[in-house]
Amino acid sequence: MSKNVKALIAAAGLVVLLTAGYFIAKNYKSAKFEERLAAVRPEEIKLSSLVSDTVVKIEVPTTGIHLEKKGEDWESVPADPYRLNQDEIKGMTWSLSNMRADRIIDEAPKDLKPYGLDPPLWHTIITTSDGIQVEFFGGERTPSRSGYYAMVKGDPRVYQVPTYPGERLYLAKKDIRDRKLASFGETGEVRQFILQTDKTRIQIEAEGGDSVYMMSSPYKVPCKVDAERFAALMYFFQEMSVSDFDEDNPASLEPYGLDKPAAQVFIQSADASLRILFGKSNGAQQFAKLGGSPGVFLVRDVSPALRAQPFDLVDRYVCAPAIETVDSFVINGAGKTLRAEVKRQDGGETYFLNGRQAGEDSFRDFYRACVSLSIDAEYPNGPAAPAAAEVSLEYTLNTGEKAQARLAPYNRDFYALAREGAAEFLVSRQQVQKIFTAADKVEFTATTP
Repeated sequence: MSKNVKALIAAAGLVVLLTAGYFIAKNYKSAKFEERLAAVRPEEIKLSSLVSDTVVKIEVPTTGIHLEKKGEDWESVPADPYRLNQDEIKGMTWSLSNMRADRIIDEAPKDLKPYGLDPPLWHTIITTSDGIQVEFFGGERTPSRSGYYAMVKGDPRVYQVPTYPGERLYLAKKDIRDRKLASFGETGEVRQFILQTDKTRIQIEAEGGDSVYMMSSPYKVPCKVDAERFAALMYFFQEMSVSDFDEDNPASLEPYGLDKPAAQVFIQSADASLRILFGKSNGAQQFAKLGGSPGVFLVRDVSPALRAQPFDLVDRYVCAPAIETVDSFVINGAGKTLRAEVKRQDGGETYFLNGRQAGEDSFRDFYRACVSLSIDAEYPNGPAAPAAAEVSLEYTLNTGEKAQARLAPYNRDFYALAREGAAEFLVSRQQVQKIFTAADKVEFTATTP
């Protein structure tokens, strides 16, 4: 065997020995570290050791809570008008069933008053289906704010329980109530929306499919609602939840501003409904109550939504069918009659104005001027009976239906939009003039005999 081979074998053996030594030393140090850590780690003291699924009753005499498990759900006894948060109660049940303490504060206390345990600040009882019962007594928070003083019935010692599980000993009714209000995940799910204030009543209802909404109040003639603006308004109410419960049976609603609510909102979908009254706001939170229930609670401030005005939500376009749906349209005004047609054949479209074939680009510019006609303002002190129409637009759709708009004179700057014999909106004359200007700019490609 050559010297080089012998040296190579020796080197390999040395590597194995060093590697083994490294892992032995590492494991030794790790074991020592765990041993030292265990020496300073506080001993966990179990105050209860029950299977949480077997708990069937929770009582808190301090706050009058009495819960009983019926099947998989928990119910208040007697029944509470508020829904219970089942997930919260299940988590609370696990904590109470496995309550632990960080340490023993006093093995044989002579005086319990310094701990807030004479009398106890809180009293909580849990009972299992086998009749096993554990009673906890909660006292003051520790000076370090790291836990609470507590005792267990039948045990003379005072313990310190950690903050999180310890808080489960101090249950109030608001801790177990479901804070979610009716949910409306998508605006398109809403079938009716009503916003009532002392100044106005906005009532919106779904009409057919495709999220088309009509406002039936306060205007005399129902008008289409702007989908984006309505969605922005609904954002405030879609996932409302209670941030805190205040009083279940207040002696007076006046301190909350709910004796004369700032607004009342009603929302209904196929699966849910919500009637809620709003009171005073501090800019971040707002007092509220459900219709038919005396309890007052807090929600996030929605006052910007409550200030919404009907005109904020109106679809401003006077009459705007998509050109793909139009066969013809006629415009009368300014001493002129404009007759336009869209003829379709073999997947193509040909455009005509007053019998002459028009170029596509200039015709579409003209059409955009027609359908861009929009409402500028509400009719002052409306509605009013309009004068005779001075300008009219009528579209014949390829469904056979007709869509029309009629404009009556109001003053030198505006027309009144006449709908079903009532004028409630104004349209500027400048917009109408743009229609006739665009018609004058239409370029013709051929003359149709």
